[in-house]
Amino acid sequence: MPQQPQSETNVIATASSDSKAKPKIKGAQLRFSLLIESLDRLNAQKLAFDAIVQKHRANHLQALDAHEKTLDQIQHDMLMLMHTRLQSPGLSMRQRMFLQDYIGSAIESLADQFADLKALVPQYVDQDAAAEIDQEALAMAQALRHQYEAQTGKPIEGADSATSAEELMDRMYRAMHADQLEEAKVKAKKRAARLERKKAGKRQKAQTQATSAADKAADPVDPKTALRAIFRQVASALHPDRETDPAERARKTELMSQANAAHERGDLVSLLKLQLQADRIDPQHLANMAEERVTAMCALLADQFLAKKSELNAAVLRACSEFRLTLDAELSDSELTKMLVAVREDMAHTRSTMEFHLDDTRTDAGLKRWIKRYKQSFSQTPC
Repeated sequence: MPQQPQSETNVIATASSDSKAKPKIKGAQLRFSLLIESLDRLNAQKLAFDAIVQKHRANHLQALDAHEKTLDQIQHDMLMLMHTRLQSPGLSMRQRMFLQDYIGSAIESLADQFADLKALVPQYVDQDAAAEIDQEALAMAQALRHQYEAQTGKPIEGADSATSAEELMDRMYRAMHADQLEEAKVKAKKRAARLERKKAGKRQKAQTQATSAADKAADPVDPKTALRAIFRQVASALHPDRETDPAERARKTELMSQANAAHERGDLVSLLKLQLQADRIDPQHLANMAEERVTAMCALLADQFLAKKSELNAAVLRACSEFRLTLDAELSDSELTKMLVAVREDMAHTRSTMEFHLDDTRTDAGLKRWIKRYKQSFSQTPC
């Protein structure tokens, strides 16, 4: 038989019953759900980034180390060749002076690696002048350090024990990076507080108009209290001693262990997920929770989001430093692979260029050509 069309009254009644079946989501509850989703996405992004970096780190660092050692060896051979050529005739006075200056500028960086170069340092480097330059550089770095500490009101950790300008600048950079992360966290909290204040009037009005006696009588719940309340609910639902089935008891023992660990580190997201597994939270349950409790949990989630964001930013900065590349948190495996291929091609080109110059400078004519090319490239370098 053909179905009879529903009357207008039946349609309205059906729609009304459907609307009653779905819980009404309030502002704090919507923010709670959005924060959970954001934290899940951020956690997934951090895990994906760490996995990509870990996959390529060892091979890339090994390639960088091998490349630097190869370049150092080529540079060593070239300096020793120049030193030998200075002992024989065939070069003009200007060419000799140029080679002496070049050896003096490059030899100290390799002296600790090669004993033969270290023995030549006194011949090419004025120790008093070098020490004076180092002291001037350290004094300039110390001036920058005092200026930075005066601006921030905080001392740079380990600055007093720094013995060189490079060491002091490195520690200053680390302090600046830590301050930038902290400043970003503070700004994010202030933005969240401003948004919360804007909503305060509406929330207060909604609380005043609430008809539930329990909601009217409820005291404000702080984030730690909300965390404890969720933990107690999870512990009650997952208590393994209440299970007679060995397999279920073992499962709940493991979940209870995870709940204890999450509670100790203040991880509200993990506790909420465990509570979902215990069938303690569903949309209706969330809709019936007091808004003060939901707001308190939102505060915890917001803090955890900022902390996780800081962890991700720190991981990206560490990777940039290790890989010597500009990376971002949304990096994909294929993108990093392409970048590393380009880096290795560039390293191979640099190595072949230096090897060509080394071979070319073994003759008088080749050495003179190299000196001319070097002077030209230096004079064309923009200031």
